[in-house]
Amino acid sequence: MRLIAWVTSVAFILALIHPAFADELPKGNVLLTQVMPQAVLVWDASSTIEDLAAGGQLTDDGLKTLEVDGINILADRVQQLRVRDVELVILCTRILSVSPTYGAPVFSGVEHVMSIKTTRDALQASSDWTKRISAGTPVKGLEVSISDKPPSPF
Repeated sequence: MRLIAWVTSVAFILALIHPAFADELPKGNVLLTQVMPQAVLVWDASSTIEDLAAGGQLTDDGLKTLEVDGINILADRVQQLRVRDVELVILCTRILSVSPTYGAPVFSGVEHVMSIKTTRDALQASSDWTKRISAGTPVKGLEVSISDKPPSPF
């Protein structure tokens, strides 16, 4: 019984600790879906895309923002993985309208926004990637494939 109380206390304290990088990472859940031969992570960027849409930034600049956010997620998560290649698939849930019956948004599906592929070594040597992406300069060691149509969370 004492062990359970001790473990519960430690878990509660750890849950209160705010990681230093938490403010820097974008909103949304990131799931590890595959580990071998490469790590594949899936990020639900719906809330970030909604924020971009609310600010009228679902343009090339908005896609650059998503790309930079995705690289920040990869840089954070690759530290925990022991793989050479890593990929982040960025998805967005689509909402059609609010149901008059239930008063809640109606889920319409999931939309692929972009995929980012790179290697562990390239990520660790990527001190200026965010500046280069924001400037529209190609980045060596980074492969980005963007969906044919822009994300539309609404």
